[in-house]
Amino acid sequence: MLTLNRTLVPIALLLMTSACVQTHSGRRALILIPNAQEMKLGADAFKEVNAKEKRCGNAQANALVQDIGRRIAAVSPKPRWQWQFHLFDSPNMANAFALPGGKVGVYTGLMKYAGNAAGLAAVVGHEVAHAIQRHGAERMSRAMIVKAGLSAADVTLKNGKYHDQIMAAMGIGANVGVMLPYSRDMELEADRMGLLYMARAGYDPVHAIHFWQRFGKANKGQIELISTHPANQRRIDGLKAALPEAQRIYATSSRLGAGMQLSVPNCGASTFGAAAPSRPSPSRTAPAPAPTKKSSGGRIRPGR
Repeated sequence: MLTLNRTLVPIALLLMTSACVQTHSGRRALILIPNAQEMKLGADAFKEVNAKEKRCGNAQANALVQDIGRRIAAVSPKPRWQWQFHLFDSPNMANAFALPGGKVGVYTGLMKYAGNAAGLAAVVGHEVAHAIQRHGAERMSRAMIVKAGLSAADVTLKNGKYHDQIMAAMGIGANVGVMLPYSRDMELEADRMGLLYMARAGYDPVHAIHFWQRFGKANKGQIELISTHPANQRRIDGLKAALPEAQRIYATSSRLGAGMQLSVPNCGASTFGAAAPSRPSPSRTAPAPAPTKKSSGGRIRPGR
């Protein structure tokens, strides 16, 4: 591990004061990564993830994730980013991630906890908020100061010496846990901003709380979740505190409600619930997903 020598210390202090930027939440953040380099790192990392991970071939599930992502990105502060929303085939992984520049990945194992389209919108909104707030770049900047010194400032994704550090800082290292290993404060910030984004996009924000209640109940006792993320009840309390503001926003939106019920999709099929990709269905064509359908009620059934 590199350390800052006497020459670098004053430079580091200068950069730490001059490189603070104001984020979209109004918070000041230390970000040493130039925006252009941050975008390139995100694009390169997303290519690497797509080369290693198996994409889900379920047309309806993919369309749903992309539709929710487009709706939320459209009401975010960065609607013109080159947003991409990919669904990866991993039924045992309840995980999602965001990379700089608007690259978002969701693993199919998360679907059973989402419960419905609004629950999935809570996850996507959370990840969009991470990207908007430049949390990956902020975390990399902290790591550069603490662990690698200023000599890492010009490092690129292809630099093998720092590859693992960069991937971990952006939250997509192997077995990073659920969601992203940002600091607890960043996670709570993404929770709140994501709640407002999903409400503005038309998804009932109360389902974000339902998602975390289901997830917490199913993953009780897993200490690694607490090590990089706020305690589940703290997240729920934060969402409840922000819920009145989100509900006011939701009241002026298109009000899509809860949307369709979800389960872990069969990635070899084209629709949710299909038993096998080879099963013929000549009588009808698989319909497009219906995330815009209004819910007939505010209650949700457990995804399991």
